[in-house]
Amino acid sequence: MSHADRSQRHPRLRVPLGLILILILTLAVGTFLRLLGMNWGLPNEAHLFSYHPDEIPILHGVSQLNVFAGHFNPHFFNYGTFYLHLVYVAVVCASGLGWVDPNFVRIEDVAKLHLIGRGVSVAFGVATILLTYLLGRRVANQRVGTLAAFLVALAPGLVANAHYATVDVTLTFWTALALLLMIHVSEGKDAKWVLWSGLVVGLCAATRYTAGLLLIPLLMQCRRHDRSGRMAVIAGLASLIGFLLGCPGAIFAFSEFRRDFLFEVQHSRMGSGLIFHGTGNGWWHHLTQNLPFATGLPVWLLLIACAGYLFCGRRGTNHREPLLVWLVVSFGLLGLGNIRFLRYLLPMLPPIMVLLSEALLVGWVTPGHGDNSGERNRWPDSLRRSAGLSLTCAILAAVSIVGWNAACQFARPDPRDQAAAWLTSRLQERTTVGLVTLPWFYTPPICPFNGGMKSQWQFQSWRTDAPFRLAVTGWDLKMLAREKPDIFVVSEFETRDEVRLNLPEPRAFLNRLYSDYTLVQEFKNMDSLPAPWLSNRFVPHDWLYPNPRVEIYRHIERKS
Repeated sequence: MSHADRSQRHPRLRVPLGLILILILTLAVGTFLRLLGMNWGLPNEAHLFSYHPDEIPILHGVSQLNVFAGHFNPHFFNYGTFYLHLVYVAVVCASGLGWVDPNFVRIEDVAKLHLIGRGVSVAFGVATILLTYLLGRRVANQRVGTLAAFLVALAPGLVANAHYATVDVTLTFWTALALLLMIHVSEGKDAKWVLWSGLVVGLCAATRYTAGLLLIPLLMQCRRHDRSGRMAVIAGLASLIGFLLGCPGAIFAFSEFRRDFLFEVQHSRMGSGLIFHGTGNGWWHHLTQNLPFATGLPVWLLLIACAGYLFCGRRGTNHREPLLVWLVVSFGLLGLGNIRFLRYLLPMLPPIMVLLSEALLVGWVTPGHGDNSGERNRWPDSLRRSAGLSLTCAILAAVSIVGWNAACQFARPDPRDQAAAWLTSRLQERTTVGLVTLPWFYTPPICPFNGGMKSQWQFQSWRTDAPFRLAVTGWDLKMLAREKPDIFVVSEFETRDEVRLNLPEPRAFLNRLYSDYTLVQEFKNMDSLPAPWLSNRFVPHDWLYPNPRVEIYRHIERKS
């Protein structure tokens, strides 16, 4: 095909100046929300581990890498290692500029390692906004792409998780890129797009193994245009190469890779402690519990907005197909698992926002896309347009409110820090402080070793010379009676599932606590609740990381 023929078939789109300005503003807003409160919960002298539990093993794996000394094994393969390698590249650049010591001996350098990891999440989070615009433009038009990009910039699930040095936001970027490349495959273009799509699918799987399911929509597009199977073979081989490029330890450290991979498989089947016990059907839990917090939108509003597809006709169905297949396959797998964190929905948000934007702008707002005149008579264009504009404004307002509150959680004083400041001014040498568990990410930093089981021996050593007594009672009533703590500290993370499930031991323990102790302080940023239409719900577990409730009880001295 000549250059003139290609230009005629795929004319270059000119982006109006107004849309360019809106897109620039969208990127600026998305960047600001993701950078707001980036120093939240960083390790310091008061607590040596961050307030996000997943940052600990991921960044420890990064610290094991040193290509200049021949250390290529992070010894951590639970999620795949591509994100770890990206963070390590950023660490090498930062150390080359003299900003961080790659040996991470000082706590200041450990904090900088967290900032670098979070910076990688921010960079890929902002890039995802631009990719969503391109994805929406390819599926429908530039206005759809612009609206979808704005919704992704404000989506509270993506805003919140961009503050963490974890794999989820980076995975969302690579997923959106894979889907964009698959649309080129769906247009029947040459095999190079299959190759690139396969490589990116492999990188997705190397970031989190379950993202390898992206191979299914890719193979479906290959099958559509090549019945011989040649393109499917290329897609499979390219995906394998991409995976090994992102996770080379699957070959040279196969035993460790196999150990951690099988652990994650078992973990998904067995669940994560009590967190998701008794939460019912997995698909229903994700749909009604996690999705509203991830998008900032109640399910009923999403359904009404998506009803705009009743007026869209059959425009662009080939372009939508990779997105729809990915959503069905991904959501289908998530519902089968017994681990149901909100963050697992993040790779689905760009296609969701693109399809939502198309339903609003092409289905509701743009007149004259119905397939039959009877439908248009029942829904006059003016009425449909007014309803579509109202829906669009309501959705923009809802996502903006929840997205802003999601970012503000990180800028406000953390409840754990507030509780620690209150406690340290009142603790004396003979004071006994009671905890349910070893100090962990949810514990006020009255002890610097807050790594849970990872810092147990350091905690035991510290406790012998601590300026006050620290007693870990568990849910043991006899231990509570023997230790008789003067003050007892309880975190929302320790009690909410025990109370929800009405477990006998925690119930008896808390009843004794409520009878022998009085609540003297409670710390939680109530102004950080997401929105009136979400705040009364049972907040997803990983939404609580920056804002857990911390309660402090004082023993009641009873007169004899």
